[in-house]
Amino acid sequence: HFSHLQIEQKAMQIFESIHDSDKSTVSVGAMLKCLIRGHAHSMALSLYDAYPALHDNITHLLALKACIHTDNQCKGLQIIDAIHNNGKEHYVDIKLKNTLVDFYGHFG
Repeated sequence: HFSHLQIEQKAMQIFESIHDSDKSTVSVGAMLKCLIRGHAHSMALSLYDAYPALHDNITHLLALKACIHTDNQCKGLQIIDAIHNNGKEHYVDIKLKNTLVDFYGHFG
């Protein structure tokens, strides 16, 4: 069996082998999910920040979860501002809304 670190490293190798022009919200979301499952929350936030053009409800949700786990309220509030300022607030789905409630509950 592989350790979480080995799995994260293999996943990151695969992710990094994808040319930036071929990366999508799906590939960024998958890598974020892998990092968060492996408790690499700070790395997940760095990855989230590296691909601002590829943010969607899922990447926002995962980044907010990483903020909760790292007690990074400031970063979480920046993400929430980005959600509200991207002109697509009406597309925020129930899962992201639930994560927003969880975020405010954690820091409230």
